[in-house]
Amino acid sequence: MLFKKVVKGVFKLKRVTIVLFVLILVAGCSFSKVYTDAIEETEEHLNNEEFDQALKTVKIALNEKKEDDVALNIKSGLLKYKELTQQQEKRNWENVTDVINSFGTLDSVHPKLKKQVDEINKQMLIETNLETELAEGLEQVKSDLDNSLFEEANTLLNSFETNEEFKFAEKEINIARKEYDQQFETFKEKEKTADRNKELKELSVKYEKKLTKTQKMEDNMKVLKKGDSSEKFIQALVDTEVAYDKILNQIYKLIIKEYPKEEDKIREEQRTWLSNYEEDVNEIRYKSGEYDAMEFSVQSKKERTKKLLNEYLK
Repeated sequence: MLFKKVVKGVFKLKRVTIVLFVLILVAGCSFSKVYTDAIEETEEHLNNEEFDQALKTVKIALNEKKEDDVALNIKSGLLKYKELTQQQEKRNWENVTDVINSFGTLDSVHPKLKKQVDEINKQMLIETNLETELAEGLEQVKSDLDNSLFEEANTLLNSFETNEEFKFAEKEINIARKEYDQQFETFKEKEKTADRNKELKELSVKYEKKLTKTQKMEDNMKVLKKGDSSEKFIQALVDTEVAYDKILNQIYKLIIKEYPKEEDKIREEQRTWLSNYEEDVNEIRYKSGEYDAMEFSVQSKKERTKKLLNEYLK
């Protein structure tokens, strides 16, 4: 009679709690104190959400009564929960879903345990949405890089790097950042090369115009020579030779400045040219006279100037 009154008094409790309570009462007559204490501790741990401790104490209870349905049910639920947290940590969401679904095969789940399972299920939805957002974002970064949209790509990467919610994908984000840095560096180098080529092209045009102007002086000199006006011809010859010499020196100094890494090579080439030039001028002067030597000088300096322009400024 007393037993029926006790059961009636706790009828509104959760099923697991009722069963445990009843078992504890009955245990006073039929089970060992080790069993009843273990069951009580298990219930206390469950209520406190101390699931690792609950698993230890329910195993103690099962050592006393191996076929106890309630204890077996609790143990099964706790083992599934342990597997669930492991799969969650690994972010194996398909396995997480399978484990969550498997809880439906249990006769009952402790309310506290069910609460945690529900929380994991909610968190899984949040995390899978974040993974989808990240995957789409990184794909967009790749597309932006392919189209040289570096500012857009950098902004998107920064949003992932500074958001703690994407900490789980730190490795993937770092890989994307490394790829960004490499492509951006390559882009800047190409941009720098393009700017330099543009600058050199502008310089080339500038000195081509000077050469054209000097070429006109040379043409006028040749006309004077045909007209046999010695004084004017000599002055025109001198002016033309000086003009070519000036352009040659300007271009040479410019090239030294623009190609610092090749300075030694360029200087050596110029020294070799100058040595050969002086030797040839002296030989012509000795054999044919000053006029021929100056005319040779004009042609030699003009050719050297054009060669430097073509090699370094075009």
